[in-house]
Amino acid sequence: MQRAASLVASALRRLHYFSDWAFETAIIWLLLVGNRGSFDAAAYRAYRRPGSLGRLLPRLHYAAVGCRAGLNPGTSFDAAGTEVPKGYRYPPHVFAMFHGVVNPAPIPDHEADREGGGTPEHWFTPERQRFNRIWPVIELDLKALPERPAQLIPDEHLHYQLAQNIFEVTPYLSPNVSARVAAAVPRSARHILAVPWLGLSGGSEKIVLLLLEALRRHYATDELCIVAPEDAIRYDTLDRANYHVPIVAINDFDPECDSDGRIAIFDRLMTECAPQTVHTVQSNTAWLAFVQRGAHYSGSRLFGHIYSDLLTNNMRLGAFWEYLPDCIEHLAGVFADNAAVVRRAGEVFGFPPTLLDRFHVLRTPVLDVPGGDPRNRLYPFQPTAGPGSLWMSRVAREKRLDVLAEIARRVPNHPIAMYGTILKFAPPPDLSWLDEAPNVDFRGRYENIFGLPLHEFSSYIFTSGSEGMPIALLEAAMLGLPLVAPAIGGIPELVDDTTGWLITDPSDAEGYVAAIREAGADRGMAARRVAKVQQRLQDEYSWDAFLRTLNATPSYLSR
Repeated sequence: MQRAASLVASALRRLHYFSDWAFETAIIWLLLVGNRGSFDAAAYRAYRRPGSLGRLLPRLHYAAVGCRAGLNPGTSFDAAGTEVPKGYRYPPHVFAMFHGVVNPAPIPDHEADREGGGTPEHWFTPERQRFNRIWPVIELDLKALPERPAQLIPDEHLHYQLAQNIFEVTPYLSPNVSARVAAAVPRSARHILAVPWLGLSGGSEKIVLLLLEALRRHYATDELCIVAPEDAIRYDTLDRANYHVPIVAINDFDPECDSDGRIAIFDRLMTECAPQTVHTVQSNTAWLAFVQRGAHYSGSRLFGHIYSDLLTNNMRLGAFWEYLPDCIEHLAGVFADNAAVVRRAGEVFGFPPTLLDRFHVLRTPVLDVPGGDPRNRLYPFQPTAGPGSLWMSRVAREKRLDVLAEIARRVPNHPIAMYGTILKFAPPPDLSWLDEAPNVDFRGRYENIFGLPLHEFSSYIFTSGSEGMPIALLEAAMLGLPLVAPAIGGIPELVDDTTGWLITDPSDAEGYVAAIREAGADRGMAARRVAKVQQRLQDEYSWDAFLRTLNATPSYLSR
């Protein structure tokens, strides 16, 4: 019978009939010949109140309308275990019926699905769920019109037409994966942090830990949740117990899921769970969902986090350029770790004052963090430290390693210890210059800053082409090291001529060299500048300052 249906469909396509019509004809064949698929006519008649055609000829109605609107062909049909080819445009029920895959296990009653709750066994799209919820409002509004064309009569025919159109523009979601991800988020979760990666010692992960510590003062543990939609998760270094809240990662369910699929799954999560607050801390998937569907998330307060107007090889990258201008109107607030990027947003995008008021400068604390490392305190300047310099940061292209190479070339007798992690999912940096720089010792990843041999260093060098406020720079100031850094992003908010050595041009290798030499030669000046920068840390980068900003941010912590 399947072979016959396939032959019918193929023949119709060769005759240049519409492929949809040919597919529906093949479905009719399967339904009428032998009643394959356990089609339950009585249950189908009751499902979503089909019109007169559905009551008189339920099989024909399913083939012509129901299958494309995602209706279930019967209570004894279960396609939950059906593997549907990627890109397949119809729901699993249709694929399973066409291929004769029938599971006698019953699907739960239709009332739950009609109300938009559904179960993992139901084919589902957030757009369809939204439509079903607002249809009664549309129906009332259309009925209230004194004059309306026949095409806008709010009857079941219009309902099915609209439902069918919504189905056609909705990407296919695996009912298993999308439902399981959404179900994994506790229904008690009120505040969700969306993160790009876990298991890495990056700035975003540190921000998440700080936010969680602050949020625990306002929410119970089961009211918080971390969602990791991206695939950049390091399971080999991830200790979930450190976070003390549920962690839901799409990779736990489908590590091969593509970008569009991850956005669709996140969209379902937002629709089903309807959290009170969602805060993306550099999650591209969450940002894209805010751009594409932000208007639909009006029941949730959306927050974003930005750091810099990143430019790499004159390419505009990151949330600042790619997402912020397209979803700012849907956001309740935007956090930035420096004031420079907020000013930049106003200049570049011309945001009016009403939108600029949504930006909040949330400086990253390095001092007095509860639950943090007890060694997080101010360390005094060491006047007897060795002559070398420390470089520590993420080892990436945007960190201007070419400038570091030129600095090393100009001071061949000056030792430079280089610490940092190379991210596996980022474009690999060029480190070939290390072969010609014997005074640079690349020591790789460091577990924590307190294990660094501080007695070797008379200064800390930071090179980069685009930045917000680097946490590594804050940590170096805490450790009592004289700072040499470029005047980019938010760095001048910490480093100036009284708190360190600010290099006006980030490409000026000779300016770096002069600063390194002065910091090493004049230890009195270095000590005074270290004391000033540490005072700035106490005033602006403390735990109390962090909490004050969060508490002052409208609707972020309100229940």
